[in-house]
Amino acid sequence: MVALAILARDLVAWAGGPLWRWIARLRLLALLSAWVATLPRWAVLLTLAAPIAISEPLKLGGLYLLAIGQLKLGAALQIVGHGLSILLVERIVHAGLPQLLTYRWFAWGWGWIEAIRAAVGEWPLVVAARAGARRLAEQARRAARDMRLWVAHFVRR
Repeated sequence: MVALAILARDLVAWAGGPLWRWIARLRLLALLSAWVATLPRWAVLLTLAAPIAISEPLKLGGLYLLAIGQLKLGAALQIVGHGLSILLVERIVHAGLPQLLTYRWFAWGWGWIEAIRAAVGEWPLVVAARAGARRLAEQARRAARDMRLWVAHFVRR
């Protein structure tokens, strides 16, 4: 289950990469990161409570809806839930990671999750899927560049 959750998160992060990067550059999120970095460890944990309390039920609800055949709504809830996790929860965790790692139980859990993430990343299917996704993204970039050049050629005439 942990491996599937890691794969789902990585898929959403990759698929929405340009959008997530654009949103992550917003001043409000940069200020949030800077503020979280100044908090004591207990306050970082409290700051995590709200986005986790929203994103995790969204993900579970999305899984339920997918299981009963409500594909569009289930997928939408999954994307929103994972998006909140990627944009807020991960930003808060990484900004406050030095404080959080002072909790022995958090450091143990963080190490466990990172070890699973590294192992999943080495699965042959995951390695092949990532290589295929990189090739597909490169082809899409080339096609977009060619289309821009083609349109620019006709606009200049």
